[in-house]
Amino acid sequence: MKIESGLFQGQVLQRDNKNFAQAHFQGECEASGVVEARVLNGAKPLKGLDWKAAGKAAQGKFSGKLAKIPAGGPYRVELRIVANGKSAEALTIKDVFAGDVWFMAGQSNMQGIGNMDLAPKPHPQVRCFFMRDEWNVAEDPLHFIAEAVDSVHHKLCNTTRAADEILAKQRKAAQKGVGVGIFFGIEMHKRTGVPQGLVSCAHGGTSMEQWDPAKNSLGGESLYGAMLRRFRKLGQPMRGILWYQGCSDANDQAAPLYTERMKKLLAETRKDF
Repeated sequence: MKIESGLFQGQVLQRDNKNFAQAHFQGECEASGVVEARVLNGAKPLKGLDWKAAGKAAQGKFSGKLAKIPAGGPYRVELRIVANGKSAEALTIKDVFAGDVWFMAGQSNMQGIGNMDLAPKPHPQVRCFFMRDEWNVAEDPLHFIAEAVDSVHHKLCNTTRAADEILAKQRKAAQKGVGVGIFFGIEMHKRTGVPQGLVSCAHGGTSMEQWDPAKNSLGGESLYGAMLRRFRKLGQPMRGILWYQGCSDANDQAAPLYTERMKKLLAETRKDF
């Protein structure tokens, strides 16, 4: 079994107004049958979330839904495909949380341009879905453009994605990259008491024209399309978007258009998300 969307290791799921989260997940598999699931806190299954039918598997695909996951974590999710009364295939997803999820978008001040020696200490309940499409503890730089999955970020830098071992060295050597994300996440955790998830989507030097929602059909070749792709891959609702942008539009041509472009961006994100 391999998850394609909706339930990844380290992920923060968005809670509802009753402090529960749910997960709609899908992926690839070899077996066919009933998908069963349970959610554990340590060695103990959560109330109502011991082994129970959650979906189905057929023709190389599986999908399912988990509900009533209480705010908190980390939890461990175990999935299995049951055929003829026996477990035919299984998967464990570690470090799943339920709390609030925030997308970070805009340009350099959101991407992070502060000195790395001023980076805040990581907090275990503040997580990040990095540009490499992986969840982990949030640690600056949150926006490490070089490792981005979406091609728009490399096109804007006139680069190509390097090998993983080179990226690891580049990340370790980064001298800039501190932004508002982790500070925000720590403060929100302090105020709410629930895990916080940050999703990195910003890119320095970009304009409102480049963030135009009309370019969403380009998918990962556009900034808005890349952000929307990541939202769909996570397969969950979110609490909101942190937007920090404007420098690139501070000129005689673009500034008069900013208000209408912002209104359009707000309307389209509320619809698409």
